[in-house]
Amino acid sequence: MHIFILHPGGWSKVETQPNPGTIIPLQIALQQNGLDVAEHELLRVSDPSSPEFSQHWTRAKVDARFSPTRERIHTVQTWLGEVGIGEQHIRRSADGGWLFLNTTLRVAEKLLKTTFGVYLDPKSNEEHLACDEYSLPDSVRPHVDFVMPTVHLGMGTRIRQRWNQPDHSDDRLVGARGDFSPRSLHKRSNTTFTLDNCHRYITPDCLRELYNIPSASAIHPNNSFGIFQVSWASWLPKDLDLFFGIFSPKSVGFRPIMKSINGGYWQDELQGTYVNAEADLDFEYSMALTYPQPVINYQVGEKWQTGTLNGLIAAFDGSYCDAWNSSIDGVYPSPSDDGYQKAHDCGTVRPANVVSISYAWNEVSFPKAYLRRQCLEFLKLGLQGVSVISASADCGPAGTGCSCLDPSTGQALGPLSTYGNFNPVVPASCPYFTSVGGTQIRANGSVYDSEVVFRHSSATHISSSGGGFSNLFDAPEYQKDAIDHYLQRPDINERLQNLTGKFNPLGRGVPDVSSNAANFVAAINGQLMTVFGTSASAPVFASILTKINDARLHVGKKPS
Repeated sequence: MHIFILHPGGWSKVETQPNPGTIIPLQIALQQNGLDVAEHELLRVSDPSSPEFSQHWTRAKVDARFSPTRERIHTVQTWLGEVGIGEQHIRRSADGGWLFLNTTLRVAEKLLKTTFGVYLDPKSNEEHLACDEYSLPDSVRPHVDFVMPTVHLGMGTRIRQRWNQPDHSDDRLVGARGDFSPRSLHKRSNTTFTLDNCHRYITPDCLRELYNIPSASAIHPNNSFGIFQVSWASWLPKDLDLFFGIFSPKSVGFRPIMKSINGGYWQDELQGTYVNAEADLDFEYSMALTYPQPVINYQVGEKWQTGTLNGLIAAFDGSYCDAWNSSIDGVYPSPSDDGYQKAHDCGTVRPANVVSISYAWNEVSFPKAYLRRQCLEFLKLGLQGVSVISASADCGPAGTGCSCLDPSTGQALGPLSTYGNFNPVVPASCPYFTSVGGTQIRANGSVYDSEVVFRHSSATHISSSGGGFSNLFDAPEYQKDAIDHYLQRPDINERLQNLTGKFNPLGRGVPDVSSNAANFVAAINGQLMTVFGTSASAPVFASILTKINDARLHVGKKPS
């Protein structure tokens, strides 16, 4: 069985030849057990019509259910023994899903029937070990997901490292709209906010009326709600209180509960829409809508290394720490003298019942194996009763920065692309997230009218609710009927004829649900502004789920 490489985003092979005696850390991701029924197991505890609804699993049960079988481990260890790698030189991860060993490049090439080379990362100018292809015996292939470092550029072994301040143009560091801050910001002052003008200014009261969200009530001690933020993206106390003073007076003085992950920190040295708008927006609305529910701020990533979703998962589940990949997730302790000087967090943080994420990355920005493994971990969180909500982004079927895919290379074209194939985003395309698209009130409409799809235009660009079909993840069972019905509608089918080949009709569909995404009034850097985008929709929907969970807990039920 041969596995081949696709060179992403300008990676190139250099002439430098690696030393065959170089010691490299080899990581073997074993096929986990029960993947064929994993989705079915999740539906049994998450479908309200199921007799097992809300009977969530323990972490121990999850590990036992998906841990690779002894036969699988024995087969792979026997294969390693054929090149002289004994069991005493192999370490297993806590959840049994990984095998780790150190070997020479020469032995690795013999084992994988390949030749390693040196590849240059165009963004960091760092050199990595990788290969163009590798081969596994037919008897081994069914038991192995992938081997690193091999063809997965971005998951390889660094040869040289140069640490600089993060490049904000990297599409791995973007919010749901293609940057950390809402795209369209218009200052508002001396404006009266009432239910009569919700079509112009969305406020917490508008959302309560629009979606019948109940007002403040006594909170259940077992309820919890958290929001993901990265590195330096921080809310400002003055902004929270400015917003609360107008729209939620009882919330004045309330603050998010900080949970630092991998050196995550609150900061106010650097201020501006780029670093404050996302966090201000998320916490202003989530705290106002769920008051007096405490809202947790999962702040992931230190000064020099931006946080990732893998960082969040590893903090939730220590057994996942062995899947950590320093090429993508960062090196801890930090190589920078003023960086975070501790190991990355492993099982140190308890996940909230509901977690909201208003960030998006292009699927093609990461190795497929990395995303599949990550997505499975969110399925496992779902089995344990954690609902994870994700914004669907704001460029229709295009990716972050409104970039399409080059039909020839499969890689993202530049921002605001005008041609190419559709470009799905993660984590919304993972079928075990609830992806939230955007709607809006019609012009001159009211909160009692049906909404329409979110679309906003300005002098520089057009934003619209993110959506489309994954190129990586198949449609889950719970979506197949809805997708088939959509694709077979005569009016839809006729329009899609012109788009043949531009999207994957068998992929997971995005979004699952939608909520308002237009004209949100937010306090940002001391000013009231209107904000647009599904990064507003995600915390609103997550707030609704949090209120539902609270009501269930108060009558003796478990979170949904």
